[in-house]
Amino acid sequence: MATGLVFMGGSERLYRKALVTFVATQAGAPEDLRQAIDQGRREAALLRAHTLKGLAGYLGAAALQAAAGRLEGLLGQSESPGHAIDVELQATAQALHAVLAAAQRAFPDGLPEASSLAPRPADA
Repeated sequence: MATGLVFMGGSERLYRKALVTFVATQAGAPEDLRQAIDQGRREAALLRAHTLKGLAGYLGAAALQAAAGRLEGLLGQSESPGHAIDVELQATAQALHAVLAAAQRAFPDGLPEASSLAPRPADA
């Protein structure tokens, strides 16, 4: 995830804020994706996978970015076999859980609110 820190100009505070926001908004992505797929809302699933891929890349979570990208690719094909989608959804969920576990290790006392990581006037 060092790549993500580079994307944020080396600002650990900004990276932590992005990580906290990521956890708050993306932790339920596998369930959201499964629901959209099961309901036949392929475009919604495609957008969700694309968003997850982009945010993972922004954080430097390469394995998650790759898994979500493969899932996005399958969802973008009109004739993707359901089994292949299920396999990639599982891989994406596993990669996301690894990122969530890393976030938990970064904040052993629990994740702070993103607003508590906002720059203070002296930091600006």
